[in-house]
Amino acid sequence: MLSPQLQQTLDQFLQAQSDRLQSATREGSADLFPAEGSGAAKVILPASPFIIAKVDGYPVTFTDVPSDAWFAPFVREIIERTIVSGYRDTNGLPKGLYGPVDNVTVGQLAKIAVQLSGTDTSVCQQTIKNRTASGTWTEPYVRCCEKRGWSLYSGGSVDTLRPATRADVVLTVLQALSAKMQLRTGKVFTDVDSSIEFGAAIETAATDGVVSGYTDAEGKATGLFGPNNPVNRAEVAKIVTKALQIYGVEQ
Repeated sequence: MLSPQLQQTLDQFLQAQSDRLQSATREGSADLFPAEGSGAAKVILPASPFIIAKVDGYPVTFTDVPSDAWFAPFVREIIERTIVSGYRDTNGLPKGLYGPVDNVTVGQLAKIAVQLSGTDTSVCQQTIKNRTASGTWTEPYVRCCEKRGWSLYSGGSVDTLRPATRADVVLTVLQALSAKMQLRTGKVFTDVDSSIEFGAAIETAATDGVVSGYTDAEGKATGLFGPNNPVNRAEVAKIVTKALQIYGVEQ
């Protein structure tokens, strides 16, 4: 958590930035955005130590996502695309927290997939099959995953409260973007053989550059993917951003 002093500084910065932009728009000021060669001094605003992204149309500072963190651009991207919004308080207002080290649950993954696919939750009114989502905020998203026939949810027996695995995330993201699956070879990762569920999706994502396996301390590939390992929210942000770059948004 930020100290009250630092939080006050950030709040003042955002308010000052908003005031300047509004003033420039209202008055057509050349002082804030001077023309080249005008001789007017440029106003240089201080950089925020944390990412700032719009949620519900308003800029929000995410105080657990440092601007220089490896995952910062990926988190900003999926927030700006309204795929995620970070944590909210009991009134539904943004808390300015993304939770990069928190595990993604199967229920949360359902929302990400539905947002990625552009599916309207109002058309998913069938009775929910995965009962652990019943009555929770994830229910409309899980119902849409079921309606779309996405593998993780179609059987109706997945625990939507459990952490999603790396295999779960890769398969569901690829299905949400209608990526064409390649045939599994069993030769991409040593721990993704014929016994691993969703192996074809993992190999497809690896071949296409969406994901990569683990590396050792020297950065050399170990040949392992860890399909059954949980995924944190920072890692999911990267996977989703890479998938969007490669497969685009389903039309």
